[in-house]
Amino acid sequence: MGNLIKECHDTKWVGSLGQRRTMALLELAYYWPQICDEVEAYVRTCFVCQQDRVEQQQPRRLLEPLPIAEHPWESVTMDFIIELPKLKGYD
Repeated sequence: MGNLIKECHDTKWVGSLGQRRTMALLELAYYWPQICDEVEAYVRTCFVCQQDRVEQQQPRRLLEPLPIAEHPWESVTMDFIIELPKLKGYD
């Protein structure tokens, strides 16, 4: 059933449909007992769906300014971006 879910969810023309629209499309022609659970599990692993998901949590609080360093190299920071999708085979 995984291939069937993939075919309905990952369309060439629309992109990732998300859980509700994938379920609606599958239910037009198919049924099996764990359809909801399997679609939910598939969508949870979809990178595009996770990026598009709207957070349901309240914002924590306003950001506060960081202290200003008084000496060079007193503060060093790095940001890491991981698991970006490949574009045409390039990293």
